[in-house]
Amino acid sequence: MNGFNNKSLYGVVRKLIVEGKLKTEDKLMDLLQDLKLKKMKQITVHDLLLHTSGLPNELDRIHLKKLEPREIVAETLKTKATNKYSRFNCPNLDYYMSGLIIESVTNISKKVNVSQRIIEPLQLSNTGFSVRNNESNAQVLGF
Repeated sequence: MNGFNNKSLYGVVRKLIVEGKLKTEDKLMDLLQDLKLKKMKQITVHDLLLHTSGLPNELDRIHLKKLEPREIVAETLKTKATNKYSRFNCPNLDYYMSGLIIESVTNISKKVNVSQRIIEPLQLSNTGFSVRNNESNAQVLGF
């Protein structure tokens, strides 16, 4: 994920809260039951937004594989210990989880959500939601 996509996801999460489709106190384990997050039962949407979830940073090597966000989350949680809950840390896992929550709550892809809730209402042009498998020579990618 790159920084621009990450901020857009948080914008969509905030819009879903304003729309009443999500609450800051909603627990991740309830929103993403298939990920079996029982050992992290206290983590809320609010914790994700503040980067105090305690979720670990994924290993760099995980990006060498072609994995979906759900697989990255599951693999990371299986192989890494969590950080201290309520301590500030900004792992990509917070953003992956945000995207999964958006898709779970709306039943629409995060890409379409960003378009409908951020890009189109602001009438932005020449912008979009980038994905690694849709790279072009005109696109700047993060490291």
